[in-house]
Amino acid sequence: MRLKNINAIIKKELTRFVTDKRLLFVSVFMPGIMIFLMYSLLGAYINGSEKKEETSYHVAVYHLPESLSTLKSLKNVEMESVGEAGQLKEYQSQVRSEKLDAAVVFSDTFDSSMKAIKEGRPTKAEEISIYYNSGNDKSKAAYAYLQSYFNSYESSLFNALDINAGGGQYDLASDENGIAKTLSGLLPMLIMTILFSVCMSLAPDSIAGEKERGTITTLLVTPVKRSDLAIGKILSLGILAMASGLFSCLAIILSMPKIFGSDQVKASMYGGRDYFFLLLVVLSTILVMIAITCLISANARSIREASTSIAPLTFAVIMIGFSGMFIPYTETTTAMYVIPLFNSVQCLTAIFAKDFCAVNCVVATISNIVCVILMTMGLAKMFNSERVMFNR
Repeated sequence: MRLKNINAIIKKELTRFVTDKRLLFVSVFMPGIMIFLMYSLLGAYINGSEKKEETSYHVAVYHLPESLSTLKSLKNVEMESVGEAGQLKEYQSQVRSEKLDAAVVFSDTFDSSMKAIKEGRPTKAEEISIYYNSGNDKSKAAYAYLQSYFNSYESSLFNALDINAGGGQYDLASDENGIAKTLSGLLPMLIMTILFSVCMSLAPDSIAGEKERGTITTLLVTPVKRSDLAIGKILSLGILAMASGLFSCLAIILSMPKIFGSDQVKASMYGGRDYFFLLLVVLSTILVMIAITCLISANARSIREASTSIAPLTFAVIMIGFSGMFIPYTETTTAMYVIPLFNSVQCLTAIFAKDFCAVNCVVATISNIVCVILMTMGLAKMFNSERVMFNR
C-alpha cells in the first residue's frame, strides 16, 4: 500500500466532483437544503395549527343550565344564549351557512339531573346536542373544544382522586433534558437515512459509472495496487459523504427550533465531548455505508443497476434507525456495540439523550473501522476479478 497512489486516487475522485458543479450541488448541498426547507415548513404548519386552537368560537347555546354557567367564561367561546325554539332553528341554519361555529342544546331538566347525580340519587343520563358543520374546519374545531369541555365536566362529577392538582411543578426534569430525550428518538433515524441516501447517490456513479463509461479499464491497467484503488475510492467517497452529511445535520439542527417552536433547541445544548463522539460515530458510520454501496456498485454493470440493487437497503437502514426506539440504549450491552450500523444508532441515541458511555462509542467506532477494512479487502478482490470488472 502506497500513500502516493491512494492520494492520487482521492484527488482524482474529489476533482471530478468539485469540477462538476451540478453533481456537487445535488450530492452535497441539495439534501441539506431540502431538509431545512421541509422541516421549516413543517414547523410553520405545526405552530400555525397550535395558534388556531386559540381562536374564539362563536357558539349559540339553547337553555344554558346554571350548573354550566362557567361556559360563559371560557376564553375561546363567544356565546349567545338562545331562549326560544324558533331562534334555535335559525342558529342551526347559520351553522350550515358557516355564519356560526356551533349551536349547543341542553334539556330543561339538566340542572335537576346534575343535582341528583351529586347527591347520589339514580337518574337518567342527560343528552347534550352539539350542532356543527364538518365541512368547516373552524366548526369542527369548535365541536372538539366543546366536547372536551363537557367530558371534563362529566369527569368532575365522579371525582374521587386529585392527582397533581396543585399549582406546583411536578415534572422535575429540566426543559433541556426533555428536549434532548425527544431529539434522541427522532434524530438517529433521520441521520442514518440521510447518510445512506448520500452514499447511495455517490457510490454508483464512482464505480458502476466508470464501468459503464469504460474508464475503469484505464485505472486497472495502471501500476496501482487494487487495494490502493479500493482504499482511495472508499476514502474519497467518504470525504464527500461526510461533507454532505455534516451539511444535512447542520440543516436539521437549524430547523429544529422551527419544529419545536422553541429557542431552547440549539447547538449549545451539547458540549465539546458530545460533538467529538458524535463526529467519531458519524464518520465511521459513513465509511461503513460507503463500503457497502461500493461493493454492490462494483458488482453492477451500470449506474441504474447499482442504484436498483442498493435501493432495497434503504428500508433496512430505516428499520435499523428506528431500532433505538424499541431497543433502549440503557439495556444494550457493550458486546452489542460491535454490530455495524445498529451500534451507530445506539450511540447516536445515547449522545442526543446526553447519557452516553464513551467506552461504547469507542467500541462501536473500532468495530465499524474493522468492518470497513474487511469490505475494502473484498472490494480489492473484486477489482482483481476480470469477470466482475468487465461483465458489461
